Amino acid sequence: MKLMMKMANLSFSVFSLTLLFVISTGFTDKKSSASLKPDLYTLSRIDSAKTRDDLIKWSAKDSTKFSKNKTLIFLYGHAKLTCKEFDITADEISFDQKAKKVVAKNYKMISAASNKVAEGKYGEFYIH
Repeated sequence: MKLMMKMANLSFSVFSLTLLFVISTGFTDKKSSASLKPDLYTLSRIDSAKTRDDLIKWSAKDSTKFSKNKTLIFLYGHAKLTCKEFDITADEISFDQKAKKVVAKNYKMISAASNKVAEGKYGEFYIH
């Protein structure tokens, strides 16, 4: 009986240690997490409270960062911002949602109204 109790205790201790290891290290099964990771890491947001003409869509291949109050959005690596006035693709884009100001570095902008293309190293644009 004592031997069975010791084995049960040992088994529980190993389980507890394993559980502690999983919780503290965040270890996950590589196969399952790899299958969930998309090939192209893209973040995008659509403000559904606005009408279709007022929608502002954005995405970034490398990363997206937000200010603390989430009014500033920073897009890095093949960044893209689309609104009713224009489409911009750039290396980096920052978007101030309150001021409706877009700043782009190494950009290509296509006007929605005239389909004219503008390119540059630095540009500031306002959304109306």
